[in-house]
Amino acid sequence: MLKSNLKNDKYKDTALLLDYGFKAYQHSTIKQGEIYTTENKEFFPEHDTLITEDVAGCTKKINPDGVLSIENHEGQSIQSIQLKDKEEPKVKIAPIKEGNTKESKTKEKNIQILNSNVFFGLTILALVAAVIGFRKKGASKY
Repeated sequence: MLKSNLKNDKYKDTALLLDYGFKAYQHSTIKQGEIYTTENKEFFPEHDTLITEDVAGCTKKINPDGVLSIENHEGQSIQSIQLKDKEEPKVKIAPIKEGNTKESKTKEKNIQILNSNVFFGLTILALVAAVIGFRKKGASKY
């Protein structure tokens, strides 16, 4: 009746749909501390999450990717929620800063020498290429 031309029919139909929704479904909360396990993995919601459940009962299934699916008694998915993986926090090791040791100074000097050698080598190579180019150009005129 939502396609009806009469406004009153549309309102009645909407009211019936809302009544059905309020009678057939309810809200509940998944608490932040709840743990869900699958295939030796544990997952949890980051914060309290409001979910919609079927009044006749529902099941909560979690897949290996951490998606919690709330299904009604007929097996239809009502809602899906992505949960966080509860893995051990990885310890990050800060790199050790090299002080002004003899080794670090020697490495810096070697890098500077290498950079300057590469620069001069490329410059000489460019000059040789230019000389060869001019010679070929001059030889082709005669």
